[in-house]
Amino acid sequence: MQLSPGQKSNVTLQFRAPPDADPVLLPIFSGFISVTNSVNKQVVQVPYAGMVGDYKNARIIVQNNPSGIATRILNSNNVSISNTQEETLIASESIRIRLVTTWASRRVSAEVFPGESEISANSSASYGYVFDDSNDKPVVYTNLVRNAAVAGSHAQFYGISWSGQVSVSVRNGSLVGYETTSLPDGRYKIRFSALQHFGNPENPNDFDIYESPTFKLIRLPTTSQSPVTISEFTTLPPFTTTTTLPPFTTTTTSSTSSVSMSFVLNSPFLFLYLVYLCYQVY
Repeated sequence: MQLSPGQKSNVTLQFRAPPDADPVLLPIFSGFISVTNSVNKQVVQVPYAGMVGDYKNARIIVQNNPSGIATRILNSNNVSISNTQEETLIASESIRIRLVTTWASRRVSAEVFPGESEISANSSASYGYVFDDSNDKPVVYTNLVRNAAVAGSHAQFYGISWSGQVSVSVRNGSLVGYETTSLPDGRYKIRFSALQHFGNPENPNDFDIYESPTFKLIRLPTTSQSPVTISEFTTLPPFTTTTTLPPFTTTTTSSTSSVSMSFVLNSPFLFLYLVYLCYQVY
């Protein structure tokens, strides 16, 4: 293209994605357009980029993963619960939950629903948000970054510690907070929600939804031990031993006097034996 001083021209270029790009993975391809001045060989570069797939409707929450790193509720054996057999989870044992996101999201949350309910984006029968004991706050995240595919500087999942408590948003005038309560024993499931790219937070259909298997939540009764008092002990009678020995006589003769001593003792055997030895020495 040759342009004289003051002239201009438009150039339209179209790029095709690599033929082996998998739309499910939303791969990004990019490059540069180089323009060289034929007078002084000065180069100007214009970058371009493209993506293969539907970024707006991309799944945010990882539900299945061959590596096993996916959004799951774990039982006491650190095994993911499933729909094949309903698990019983003990609230007092601090239930472990893993949240895995493959893309960043402006809003991510986890809510508890009745176990027999049919969960959708428009479901409103929520008991409240899962209360994370490890972070001391409900599972309602804003601008949550994605997790790493491999272990390294970024975590492969977000760990949540749950003891069966839920938080409900309450309003006091212009202030909005959370009220936290404990769920009773029963059957429940958890709905994980993540706002999709370019989504509207006020539109339930703009959220990526994952529903957990139904589980049974129970609380073990606490065993209390009564304080021990002195009346609970049995007092034994005093241990006594009476030993009667024959009279013990010792006679000492000196040039000035003669001493004769007789002792009849009634006391424990060990004491008498020691006394006997002392007299033998003298």
